[in-house]
Amino acid sequence: MDYGENDSGYDWGYIAPGPTFGYYRGLDLSNDFEMDISFLYRIDKRRDDGLMPTLHAEFNHILDYKNRLTFQVDGSYFPGDSWLGPGIYWHHKIDQNWKVVTGAGLSLSWLDGDFFSGFMPSVRVKYKNRYSIGFNANLFTGLGTFYGIILAYELTPDIHSWWQEKNAAGVRFDNPKSDEKISEFSEQDLNLDQQGDQGIPPEFSEGKIQSPASNQKSVPEVKYSGKTIEQQAQEKAQGEKL
Repeated sequence: MDYGENDSGYDWGYIAPGPTFGYYRGLDLSNDFEMDISFLYRIDKRRDDGLMPTLHAEFNHILDYKNRLTFQVDGSYFPGDSWLGPGIYWHHKIDQNWKVVTGAGLSLSWLDGDFFSGFMPSVRVKYKNRYSIGFNANLFTGLGTFYGIILAYELTPDIHSWWQEKNAAGVRFDNPKSDEKISEFSEQDLNLDQQGDQGIPPEFSEGKIQSPASNQKSVPEVKYSGKTIEQQAQEKAQGEKL
């Protein structure tokens, strides 16, 4: 939604609910791309109501574990009031919960047949990637200076948490005995720092799996062969001929 008033007394306002469809792709360990398209129905204070499609596209580059750069473009189309805003933003992680996002972009507006351009700096603080509060401005527009307050709550992290818990609840073992075998090894201290450079527990050394000495249950010994299936088949065939 968007509500406001300028210095000359002109006021505006609308609310625009609707669905969003997103696409995300990780390009490599440091870069990713995301695009979201929304089909919103705009209920306007001054204009006729109607469809207002919007677009958000961003390219993210990770500088290090605390800093990330985002190059993004936002835009919306509505008869008599369309807008486009390319910009660059810096995300800095303060600690586990807090993050600061600051940057600036262009504001390109097509308003009732006229074109207006502006410069939009902004700064906001995010808590747990869910809650945002901040401040922005639109300067040098030809229509005066505009200021705004950012208040946002993002559903995405909660949806991800719900989806992970739902999937985890559905995980089960088809073989009930596998739980017992896994528990035998889960109780051991597999501290890799104390196992040498390879970090291999003694139970898995010498090409076989052995049950821990502290546990009296018998675990079948599994030995590994370096021969391929084809080699074993040939040896078997030769043995049958002999």
